[in-house]
Amino acid sequence: MPHFACATRAISKAGARAGRLLACLGLAASALLATPLWAAGGSCNPEGTQAELNACAVQTLERADAELNEIYGRIREANRDDKVRLRQLQAAQQLWLKQRDADLKALFSLALNENPQAKYGSVYFMEYAYAKARMTEDRARWLRTEFLENANKP
Repeated sequence: MPHFACATRAISKAGARAGRLLACLGLAASALLATPLWAAGGSCNPEGTQAELNACAVQTLERADAELNEIYGRIREANRDDKVRLRQLQAAQQLWLKQRDADLKALFSLALNENPQAKYGSVYFMEYAYAKARMTEDRARWLRTEFLENANKP
């Protein structure tokens, strides 16, 4: 991470000014504080603290993402000889990812440099993760139904 390298360079230079070191350390600290709560890990407890609730949401999102990837892989394997379909499926999936991200931005709208926790409260990260998980589950369900279960139907 460049922020941490900045602090390391300042420490290793002989005669480095304290002000520069503090500025670099401040950048490193701000990088840590900007990290979403769910990225810090932790164990899920549905009746626990907000951090534990965030961990539950992340687990749900990770399961949904794994399911989507598994289904997408099965569809690709089932259609490996149909290059046109594979290209169109890939294009559709890329468009869906953009649509999902745009929908999440609209759902959790923020002005430039606006703090999401200040606007939505401490539940922001959890709600965002659950919304993304629901959208991912819906996409996985649709792909499974249309490309695997109904694959041979006209």
